[in-house]
Amino acid sequence: MLPNNVQKVLCVQNEKTKDNVPGGRNALLVVVFALIIIVVGAGSYWMGLAPFPEGNGGEAVDSLQSPQAVALLGALEKQQNVSQKYVLEFSLDDLYGYGTMVRIERNGDSGMVLHKGSIYDERYYFEEGSEFLCVNFPGEGQKCTGVSPGGELKNRTTQLRQEFLFAPEGAAEDMRRLIKGGKIVFKKNATGAVVAGRACTNISYEYVDAGYVVKIERCFDDEFGIALRSSDTYLVGGESATYSAQYSFFEVPQELVINMPEENSDEARVGELLASGNSVSMQAAQCIGDVGDAGAYDKCIFRVAFDAKDARICMASKDEQGMQSCITRLVVATGTPEYCARAEAGKDNCYLEYAYAKKDRSYCTVITNSSMREECVGAIEAPPPVAAEGN
Repeated sequence: MLPNNVQKVLCVQNEKTKDNVPGGRNALLVVVFALIIIVVGAGSYWMGLAPFPEGNGGEAVDSLQSPQAVALLGALEKQQNVSQKYVLEFSLDDLYGYGTMVRIERNGDSGMVLHKGSIYDERYYFEEGSEFLCVNFPGEGQKCTGVSPGGELKNRTTQLRQEFLFAPEGAAEDMRRLIKGGKIVFKKNATGAVVAGRACTNISYEYVDAGYVVKIERCFDDEFGIALRSSDTYLVGGESATYSAQYSFFEVPQELVINMPEENSDEARVGELLASGNSVSMQAAQCIGDVGDAGAYDKCIFRVAFDAKDARICMASKDEQGMQSCITRLVVATGTPEYCARAEAGKDNCYLEYAYAKKDRSYCTVITNSSMREECVGAIEAPPPVAAEGN
């Protein structure tokens, strides 16, 4: 129902235009339409000033006394009791002066965490039999980490970007202010996303054995100068050694978390290659994003291997037959028979194919399968005898 004064105005306007002014009905429609726009616009304006909806899953709790807030802040404050992680970081695809960083973390049963982000000026140093990776950060100086010659990840006192490992000093207080300011809102029994404010999206949590897993898709807070990075995961609560506070300031990397593979399993090849820190591992690391999809991952590995013309990259494949075929084809194409041994069960076939392609009987002799060895020798003509000197 419109207010009386508006009704009177409309009535007067209608009386004046109904008989005397052509198009009076159209003028009335224009006025009514304008009033509707004003009412809807005002409602939208006030709705825009209201907080974002909090999603599904239960009553919102934005108090610092909420169990989730207490658990998160308590874990941050106790992080000196959290066991250190073993970390290796190195640069990938050097591009325009910076590259992509991959970090492997091994911390009990917490799994393997691979991180990608930007670092600068990769340099390798060797000291007392250990290989060190040192990175120069503008304005921060050089920071290094190391790996032993045997490939065992070592914990160093000087890690690359310490804040990548644990929350920086004062993180608990910053997090407390974010919670108090409504930037992070926890919900009881939340199953869906919780949108805590204009600067943050998709904040949710779930309960796991080790505590709370707080997943924050994206949150940038200019007031506190804090970035909670994309697809981040906080393992919170208890004294568990699996706790990982991935919390940092602006310019932070992306994160992909996968389960730690069984020792000597196909998946473990990825970690072994990455841990080696050489150019092969850097090439293979391009495919880490596809590791959850075996088909896509293997195709990526094979593509990278053929682009790089390096049979060693094939070893990262989880497809045993595909890996053997990949190595064999690249060995023949690049003339690198020394890599046939890496084809494992397919190494005899690799030597056979190489011997055929190069018409070189000498590679028949290293074939362990007797029937294949005889087939190889019989199919390739013996080289002509060397003429004796003086004849």
